[in-house]
Amino acid sequence: MSKAFSTAFKFELGGALLISGSLLGCHAHETPSRWKSDCVGRMTVAVPGDVDVAAATLADIQKYSDPPSSSFADQQPAPWSDLGYLGGVRVVHGLDAAKLNDLLRRWADGRDRFRNDAGAKKNGVPYRDLSVTPHEGFAFQANGLRYLTIKLGDYIFSWNGYSGIGDARAQDEFDTVLKGLQPRSLYTVPAVPGVCFPYAFIRDEGTKRRYIAMTYRLREHPDVTIMLKDQNAVEIDPNANPAVYEPESISNSFWSRYNSTNRKSVRSVWSRPYRHIKLANSKGLESFVKILRKDDTVDYGYLVVTKGDPAAKEDTPDLMLYVIQDSNNAQAKGVAPMEKEDFLSMAQTIAASVKHRATSP
Repeated sequence: MSKAFSTAFKFELGGALLISGSLLGCHAHETPSRWKSDCVGRMTVAVPGDVDVAAATLADIQKYSDPPSSSFADQQPAPWSDLGYLGGVRVVHGLDAAKLNDLLRRWADGRDRFRNDAGAKKNGVPYRDLSVTPHEGFAFQANGLRYLTIKLGDYIFSWNGYSGIGDARAQDEFDTVLKGLQPRSLYTVPAVPGVCFPYAFIRDEGTKRRYIAMTYRLREHPDVTIMLKDQNAVEIDPNANPAVYEPESISNSFWSRYNSTNRKSVRSVWSRPYRHIKLANSKGLESFVKILRKDDTVDYGYLVVTKGDPAAKEDTPDLMLYVIQDSNNAQAKGVAPMEKEDFLSMAQTIAASVKHRATSP
């Protein structure tokens, strides 16, 4: 983000972003008993009632984007969703048998092209099929990468490993995914070490690196989406400006870019835009903004960004949580949007619920 753009955005938020030690985000927001819990990466989060979760749709699969596109089943986009675990991950929403088998067939055709290309070249890159036992699907190695496509009930889980790593490490990471992978229903929170994805879970020893951002939409309040991102704490590049790793800079960047094509302004509701807060054992900042859209609809957004510690003995990840309102999504379904005070109380209760998932060996 350019210096000029950053300065303009700070002005829009309502003044210099001074952090006062007295503005500690000590919210007494206990999770109501009626709320439901789900897991994201190695974390858990509570949500007020039933939710939909974003994953890949058939339309998303046709798009070429980085990260890959994710949406809710009705095609409402979830642009901040992203899945990574020892490589790239994509989970496809549940499909009927015909559509599921057709997609598997098309992806198998892609595998066959790799196989045929390798066979047609005398000095081609080696290709080999890989076993997916005990799952249903296929896997192969080509161009130095391992690819995995697994059928999990009505869903599809696909994975491709990192490039540029040794064969032994690549095989170990493939085996970790294959052996640990299992289906997971929404609101099912495993009690063993591993990583949660939409509709899936990979059991591991608890230390493998992950980058998991999952987005939910409240069914009772379809104007509200919730995104939680859990990733290993990033190690600071000694050649980079350390300020870009700070929660303030990341928050500025997020609100600067958020829905920039369909808004008039984003302004802080609070007189001081950022307050200190802690999610799990990671320290960060929270912000609460008023969003004025181009059709003059007023919405609200809540964001928490934390900075983890890559050297900590206990897992201390980088976390991001947003709770954002888009009233048009509720009004399109004949539902009244949430009021400002109720929205903020709910958002801070969600933030207070974020914890490391309890596990036993």
